[in-house]
Amino acid sequence: MLISHSHKFVFIHIYKTGGTTVTQSMLPHARLLDQAALRYPTRKIVTGINRILGIQNNGNRWVQGVRKHATASEIRDYLGHERFEEYLTFAFVRNPWDWMCSQYFYIRKWRPHFLHERVRKLTFAEFLAFQIETETSTQSQFITDQHDNVIVDRIGRLETLTDDLNSISNSLRLEVRTDFHMNRSNPLSSYKDLYNPADIELVRDYFSEDIRRFDYSF
Repeated sequence: MLISHSHKFVFIHIYKTGGTTVTQSMLPHARLLDQAALRYPTRKIVTGINRILGIQNNGNRWVQGVRKHATASEIRDYLGHERFEEYLTFAFVRNPWDWMCSQYFYIRKWRPHFLHERVRKLTFAEFLAFQIETETSTQSQFITDQHDNVIVDRIGRLETLTDDLNSISNSLRLEVRTDFHMNRSNPLSSYKDLYNPADIELVRDYFSEDIRRFDYSF
């Protein structure tokens, strides 16, 4: 999550959708609070305190005012509806089948994650079943209000991240760096390698809203 009062933008960070790259690209133009929480070396201090306090999943709220992966509705409540509507708001999304694959490898790799110990023992099929049984978030939930209306101005895609980020930054009349991609999780050449027919349909059913809204297919 990033807010810029000087350039009037809000970035809603949906996890594992290229958000770390977007954050580092836009961070120089964001609030000092965001820079303190997300720029090295103070980022490491904030992360360490989050771990000590056991608030990783809700971390950064004590610095930024809202959590790192706050929804658009949460940020709107924090900023106030009038200011939220005045700013350019944007988020990035990802193919749901690829999104689940990325989450699986990320959680298995990152030991501080609150699900690490559980997920590292699961196969990918078991991970999918667990996520859906526990009603994991959809990407649509990050960008809609309580009436399922999209409240974000621009929605970019991980698959076209550079072009979409350039388009957004041009709209804001900002120069940003887009020649890198950070925090990659998936070691496979294609997410499709992990799926069997039953799991393809499992994701298609649970994330049907995302698939329809963002026009994705397996």
